[in-house]
Amino acid sequence: MVVELGPYPLCGRCQETNGGLVATRHRQVHLRVADQEACVDQGLVDVVAAVWTVASTRSCCQDDDGRAYVVPTADTVDAAEAALRGLGLDVERTDGGVLRFALPPPPPAEPLGHVPVDRGDFLDVLEAARRLVDGAAEQLSTHTAGIGHPRMSEARGQVAAAQSWLTAGMLRRVSIFRMSRGTLRPLGVLFQLALLSAGCWVGAALARLVSDGSTAWSLVGGIAGLVAVMWPVVRLTNLADDRTSRRRAARILRAYDAGAFVPPALPGVLVAADRRLDDVRTTIDAARTILGVVALRLPPQAFEVRALTEADLALCQASDAIRIWLEAPRG
Repeated sequence: MVVELGPYPLCGRCQETNGGLVATRHRQVHLRVADQEACVDQGLVDVVAAVWTVASTRSCCQDDDGRAYVVPTADTVDAAEAALRGLGLDVERTDGGVLRFALPPPPPAEPLGHVPVDRGDFLDVLEAARRLVDGAAEQLSTHTAGIGHPRMSEARGQVAAAQSWLTAGMLRRVSIFRMSRGTLRPLGVLFQLALLSAGCWVGAALARLVSDGSTAWSLVGGIAGLVAVMWPVVRLTNLADDRTSRRRAARILRAYDAGAFVPPALPGVLVAADRRLDDVRTTIDAARTILGVVALRLPPQAFEVRALTEADLALCQASDAIRIWLEAPRG
């Protein structure tokens, strides 16, 4: 017997295991936490995820005559009630063990305020974009935990890629080893020459020791030592560049008072998944706007432009993945 309570379908796996129920009144999101998984109403994704850490449930609904409810198993009803109260909910337990509660109304969207795209300095403006992207990444990680949908995995991966590119752009901007185009600065050249010379000297010294002072073998050993350290020299140069650039960027940003721009707080666990992800998309779009402004101020051949372009592309793909997930009949 097929039961359709509404227009929103369950996933194929849950249709096979829910006793004929194939569709409900609210959009479904397939959630997996610990050893439990099921389709749940999207307005209760984080609530159910919190309950599943301590209890098991048989059903739930985000809006039943204006109130939500969760039906835990008989042996875990006390733990489930405690978990719901821990979220700040006023829970009513019925005689049948159903836990009913009212979800708070969603808070109004907070404006982003003034994003400092007009302050002129690359690092300062890019730090504002990075903070927005970091906030979006944190929200995606927190509020899509347990959602294994391919689009959500794509969104999380693309935001992480954008974070990496933004960091790379900032570090190249302040690097004392490399110029924007990637060529070595004088300090980088001296650093590599010192390491190559050390490798050549060690190789020659070892060859001289083994060959009882032979000049020919010392020459061969020096060349061998030079070749042997070429790859490690590149790795050491990149490592030294990364460490010094991170310290220098942190010092510069402290001087600029980059903390003056604080992104707004995004909604918490009691807000429906679609609203939270809409806010994440808004944050991502704001970061993309900043990146577009900054990229126009740089010479097109600079590495920073490539980093910003790659970050913008990753954020665009993350935003599209979230949009497709939100528009799908089920999550």
